[in-house]
Amino acid sequence: MIVSTWTGLVPAEEGTYTFFDPAAAWEGVPLNGFDLATANGFIGQGAPWAVYVITGCLFGPVRLTIEVHDGPVAAGDQWTEIVESEFVSHSGTLRLIQWGGEHIATLEGLLTPGPWGLRACARGRDLARSREWGPDDEPAEDHLLQLWPGPHQGAVVRTTDTLGATMRGEPRS
Repeated sequence: MIVSTWTGLVPAEEGTYTFFDPAAAWEGVPLNGFDLATANGFIGQGAPWAVYVITGCLFGPVRLTIEVHDGPVAAGDQWTEIVESEFVSHSGTLRLIQWGGEHIATLEGLLTPGPWGLRACARGRDLARSREWGPDDEPAEDHLLQLWPGPHQGAVVRTTDTLGATMRGEPRS
């Protein structure tokens, strides 16, 4: 069951955005989120409380929905990319920022401290990558972040878009 939800437009910058727990220490955190995201073509974590997301849109809007659930849920078949991981909350707050650190949103009290299962889903990344988008354009790309309490091993569930295949270094067909 969904406990809470947030939906908004996230301005992609350089084809990325990041979400993290602002109470966690940044000292000593490797800045390798992008490198780790290229391994699955979608998300990477330099630390358990910081997630780097690769978007299809280089500059422009991505429609993002964050759902907090009371337990594990299914993602559904409408997503081309589905990657799972574990997210660790220190304060219960999530902060979304652009590539250069510009603030997008702060979602206070969204989570409770502790480990959370995280599922990141995307669709429309190839269409979003196919042309330039302005900040006032209707998004072609949708992301869904689902979180539920408890530890989670993570998995790459589905990777079918061309952008992800390119990021992973797979040959083009």
